[in-house]
Amino acid sequence: MSQYLAAHTRDSYLPPFGNCEGQMVPSVKKIMRNKPWDSSSIFDWQFIKKEWDKLAIDQNKSCFIECSPPNIMRVSSILDSFEDRQYIFSISSPYSFIASCIYNYFSARNGKIFKWRGMTYDHTLLKFNDIIPVVAKTWIKAALIQKNNIEAHGANKLRINYEDFCNNPIKLLELFNVDHLGDNVQTSLIKGKKNSNISEISNMLPKHLKFLRDKGILQINSILEESMELMEWHGYSLISVEDAEDILAKNMVLTLNGERRRTDFDEGIKSII
Repeated sequence: MSQYLAAHTRDSYLPPFGNCEGQMVPSVKKIMRNKPWDSSSIFDWQFIKKEWDKLAIDQNKSCFIECSPPNIMRVSSILDSFEDRQYIFSISSPYSFIASCIYNYFSARNGKIFKWRGMTYDHTLLKFNDIIPVVAKTWIKAALIQKNNIEAHGANKLRINYEDFCNNPIKLLELFNVDHLGDNVQTSLIKGKKNSNISEISNMLPKHLKFLRDKGILQINSILEESMELMEWHGYSLISVEDAEDILAKNMVLTLNGERRRTDFDEGIKSII
């Protein structure tokens, strides 16, 4: 979303660090990566703002675009510190979130011992079905936090799900009331995530469903069933195995991509046991 917004917005600066996230700017990383998912961890937003503004000004830009996920933990303090701003709230399908987090953070390539969201894990003790509850409950927690953020700031009209964005990217520009560049769009800014070979705007749900496989989908459903009201509030419903099969059959390229991811993940786990 941030890349698309930057590509269509005049005088905007998108930080090139990490996945185009302000938290990865070298001069503020030590602050923003200090227990970022702990709401009691206090950030010096005045210093952060100064460093962000400096980067934008150095590139003759007037608008800094920021999309660090842990920002959902500090919405009030951010809004208090940034007066001249526009913002939206977003979330993605629990299936996509869970599959993506498992692949990116629980892969053996990250080392035998690693930390995720403040907890320490040992790959040699992990099985795929042990990881799913950990990540699924994290989505539920984040979804609740985001719901509270939206309600607390009267921002029900300032939100867009990842899937809705993929279906109609222009909706994002409309939410920001952006006078976009039209034919002069800077398409070179839309590169996708660094760990993906896909740069076009695509709903990656088929890839994630294939990565999870039937057993994983069923396990996720058994956990999400306890939070159906929250799911529905965000516009989501459970995906059955039959539903998943239909989605996969219509998206063979992403399905094959998901199968390769799962094979790589399983082989990586096996290689350290």
